[in-house]
Amino acid sequence: QFRDHRGTLNSKQFITLPGVEVSALLVDSSTMRVAKVHHMNAILGTSEMQAQASLPLFTHGQKIPPVVFADRWEGLNVAQKILDGLRSRGMIVTYNHPAWSRVESEEFVDLDGIWAYEVFNHGTELESNTGYDEIHWEMMLRKGKRLHAFASDDNHNHPDLDDAFGGYIVLSAPELSHDAVINELIAGNYYSSSGAAINSWSVVSGKAIVECSRAHHITFYCGNHLNDGRTFFAHDTEKGLSYAEYELKGHESYIRVVCTDFMGKKAWSNPIYLKEN
Repeated sequence: QFRDHRGTLNSKQFITLPGVEVSALLVDSSTMRVAKVHHMNAILGTSEMQAQASLPLFTHGQKIPPVVFADRWEGLNVAQKILDGLRSRGMIVTYNHPAWSRVESEEFVDLDGIWAYEVFNHGTELESNTGYDEIHWEMMLRKGKRLHAFASDDNHNHPDLDDAFGGYIVLSAPELSHDAVINELIAGNYYSSSGAAINSWSVVSGKAIVECSRAHHITFYCGNHLNDGRTFFAHDTEKGLSYAEYELKGHESYIRVVCTDFMGKKAWSNPIYLKEN
């Protein structure tokens, strides 16, 4: 169901973003069990996006039933149809936890119009060790797609699963308002985390520079050539590593950074896109 709690929960210190998770399911008719699934989150866009929507906006409590397939599966096609429909209603859309969903890469990496991709899902990490999934995001970036990452709890409050406060994003916005937050989400002015922190991230004078919380290692990822990018390891395990820089070669199409602490917790920057030089 689409949920919009702005009228009851929003305050000067706290806001909610209306949204819904939409699904497509493949059911094995011999067992009646779900074999694979597409999950996409749709978050209500800016006032301008809402005004320009070609389809009616969702209303609070409106149900969006899953698309269900038995034995046959339309994979990428059904995912793109769902995505296009959500964007037509003034939403920004994420693609969620493909490792947990049991989908193949060709069933989603060519999607057009995704705002962000889930690199960490705290709930599925606790449930079945399927929470970290960065490689598909990297595959999409290498294909030339421009999309951000995000980390989340996917919190369901199961009594036997402490699935809160494990995945989140840290956002930079000029004010705490719906349009300001959505604009910065779209621009990628945030980082994603499973526990580590990025304090600053920039490209200055041909160098990518990051400052972060105490890290075991820091990795720069670059597109699109072999041998680009580098991992820096902390030589002093007490002090750790809180700063690293990577000198660009001039041909990188993008660069992003991941900071990993001594507990394996990570922080992901969004890519900085670079022109061919």
